[in-house]
Amino acid sequence: MRDNFDVHEWNINKIREEKNISGDEAVTKTIEFLRKSIYPKLTDDEMDKFVVGICEFMDCTPPSYRLNEKLGVSKDKLSNIVKFVGAVNFSQMVISLRDENVQDEIVSAFEDQYPAVMDKRDDLQEGLNEDEGTLNKISDMLSRKFNDLKFDINTTANRIDVRGSQQDLMNFGSKSHGKKIYDYEIFHTDDDDRGEIVRIVKSDSISRG
Repeated sequence: MRDNFDVHEWNINKIREEKNISGDEAVTKTIEFLRKSIYPKLTDDEMDKFVVGICEFMDCTPPSYRLNEKLGVSKDKLSNIVKFVGAVNFSQMVISLRDENVQDEIVSAFEDQYPAVMDKRDDLQEGLNEDEGTLNKISDMLSRKFNDLKFDINTTANRIDVRGSQQDLMNFGSKSHGKKIYDYEIFHTDDDDRGEIVRIVKSDSISRG
């Protein structure tokens, strides 16, 4: 036998030369070839990819353990989005989804997992409407009194963002910080990066620590 004789290549050529073989023989020879020549060269991850690829070619469903699906992948991705854009912006992104079918699925999931909350959604909506009405009152009242500032209502965050020049914000904020209006309170801070920030927020949302 010659030194460079390749038994696996010989087997393949032998199969090619055989014009007619049974299905069982084809399966046996193919599996033998895979076990000897292909499987040993594949890592666990590459074996998963190989099996999934073969199943796609054969139009069949691969074994679930080969799909390499990690539990909580979507949860991790959503958590990262929340960390990146903030909870308020994330909720607005969900509300703004163009696919209403996806929104229907979200509502259905909430109804299954949080039935107590969903049962009170009418009460929640009524409370939100009341808050929005209060914010409108505060904005109108302050807009008439301070025409050099803008009082933008942020219904998603349930607050009023005060806009104006840095000097005007500092003057208004330093004089009005802590002043309560209905259930809301004027909050002022000087941020190193963003400068003067003035907001009118729910009093019970302010950390007093």
